[in-house]
Amino acid sequence: MSRELELGDVFAMLDKCLPGHTRRLALHHWRIEHGGTVYPSLPKGAHGTHRAAAEIGHVRRMVRLFGIGPCARKELPGL
Repeated sequence: MSRELELGDVFAMLDKCLPGHTRRLALHHWRIEHGGTVYPSLPKGAHGTHRAAAEIGHVRRMVRLFGIGPCARKELPGL
């Protein structure tokens, strides 16, 4: 069973750890951009649910891409 993180928590972490980023909602994913680097596939959440969450693997991959590991781990314990 995969762990999930609330998108609100992920966005709060990005606001603190990646200032100046932009996020845009595409059809099925959030597109996160910062300084010419793009993470194009942060899921927007499961269909048919009211809870918007992303699997922790997607968040870890995005954190590595942007090089914000130490800050992200402070904001999202267990990451």
